Amino acid sequence: MAIVGPILVTKIGEWTNALPAVQLKVLPFILSLGMFVVASQTTIGPYLAAYMGLMLFISMFNAPGMTILNNEITDDIRSTMQSIYSLVLRGGGAVSAFAFSVIIKQWDIETAWRVIGVVILVFAIFGVFYARKSR
Repeated sequence: MAIVGPILVTKIGEWTNALPAVQLKVLPFILSLGMFVVASQTTIGPYLAAYMGLMLFISMFNAPGMTILNNEITDDIRSTMQSIYSLVLRGGGAVSAFAFSVIIKQWDIETAWRVIGVVILVFAIFGVFYARKSR
């Protein structure tokens, strides 16, 4: 999925003439929906299919995200910003894992998937209405 996602999002962007900024506004809504689809699975086969689809959508974020990052920063600080981006991404994943382990322990995994879906949906709505326009 790590290879297919960026290729797919690039091809879709070419076919639809969707700029990376537009892609990054649409993908979180699809990702949020994917979280709810994964949460609703009760057997292993459909769960694995839904989870693989979710991983596909997650892998689609990198290409447009890095395109915007590279377009918005100057050459002299590009590698530093890419390192910070990577660090924040990994750090956010680690913090999220600890935070959602509390939810899983208190309730269940389905609730954790739903909470993640709601959080992503809130950020997606914020991104559509309040995000700064790219240059």
